[in-house]
Amino acid sequence: MKKMFISVIALAMSVMALATETAYVQIKLTGESGGASSVFLTEDDAYTNAYESGADVEKMMSQSNSKSVLMYGFVGTTPCEDVVAANLDGLVLGFTTNQLDQNYTLKFIDYEGSKTLTLYDRVTKTPTVITDGGSYNFSVTAAEVGRVAINDRFVINYVAPSYVIMKGDFENPDGDWDYTSNFTDNGTSFSLTLDLEANTWYHFQLEEGYSPAIVAANGSAFNRDNNSYYIPVDGWHAQLTLYADAADTYTFTWNDLTDNLTITFPDLVEVTTNAYGLATFSYASDLQVVESGAKLYKGDLDGETLVLTQVDYVKADEGVIVYNEAGTATTYHFNAGTGTSSFDGNELLPASAWNATHTGYDIYVLSGSSLYLYEGTSMKPNKAYLKVAQNPYAGAPKHISFRFNQPTAIESAEAAELKAEKFVENGVIYIRRGNEVFNLQGQKVNF
Repeated sequence: MKKMFISVIALAMSVMALATETAYVQIKLTGESGGASSVFLTEDDAYTNAYESGADVEKMMSQSNSKSVLMYGFVGTTPCEDVVAANLDGLVLGFTTNQLDQNYTLKFIDYEGSKTLTLYDRVTKTPTVITDGGSYNFSVTAAEVGRVAINDRFVINYVAPSYVIMKGDFENPDGDWDYTSNFTDNGTSFSLTLDLEANTWYHFQLEEGYSPAIVAANGSAFNRDNNSYYIPVDGWHAQLTLYADAADTYTFTWNDLTDNLTITFPDLVEVTTNAYGLATFSYASDLQVVESGAKLYKGDLDGETLVLTQVDYVKADEGVIVYNEAGTATTYHFNAGTGTSSFDGNELLPASAWNATHTGYDIYVLSGSSLYLYEGTSMKPNKAYLKVAQNPYAGAPKHISFRFNQPTAIESAEAAELKAEKFVENGVIYIRRGNEVFNLQGQKVNF
């Protein structure tokens, strides 16, 4: 038993002898006004890179005055004042600015060990070898002054990939992966922009230029509501997918420290119909509606009625009526796209054609289920309106009604199935069913 006990002690002693502290340094952050804070880094293979209580010490994240700063290293997601790790390579250092300074200094104190440590500034792309008594000066932007936490600027022994590329079927959706493009190195991230088609699925993977190359793919599905994922770089799992809902420019941003891919989607133009399912709309470029359920119409004035003819897109600088047959307030989105419809004879004008003076003309805008006289001096962006020459022998009609020149869901329904609404016009009672108006004797009336 005694021999066994001595053997256990000898084994423990040998393990301790094998454990080696390969590097130590204190990094002290000092602001131009004098506030200071330090982080203490130790590399020792007797420990792991996970948080270990008693070795790693969490930073007290408080600042007592306007000059106070904070300096810390991240063990996982925990900001620490003392970091003891088996390997310091890739350790991310964070700091918090004070309320006064844009200029700061990092001082390297008591550096010792057999391993070379380098501090990498991901903003300036500057590597600085850490030496005892050495220092590194840097600045922050004006917007970063005022106790702003900057948690991804400095890295120990950071080696950027020589490239980040994306492979996929972007030139031929659902076809061969013959597309490869290199991301731009922005210092703090890598980015790539692509012009994509609307309502299309794309499939791809990322590759980082290390030796050997690292593949990032894990089956994450990107869309407008889920546009950012952590993508592990431990090899192929399943293809990444992207659903592009608009024909426009998409920006891919890869953070090689966090292994996070974010896709920025283009903004969509949107229009909301009123309670009658109607809206006027215009735009500076050709657009297609994204959702089904919306119909688009150009308008040709016939007396006191605007005859609506369906079109298959919104032509640049042409006014249209957006119609929701359900007759409800609904928001529709538009993206770049064209169609084949002719806009000849269209009298709906775009907001871009608005002129505050309309001598000799009456202006009509949508209100409820008709177009009504408008006396305002401005036109809301992306709306449409009607400009009607004044008749010196007759007054301007109070409103202009719509007539669809092809059946709609409302017009094709039985009158008994339509909701009847009574209203009074110039003291006379009328009944409206859908887009048609009748008097009390059941005769159709045009307003």
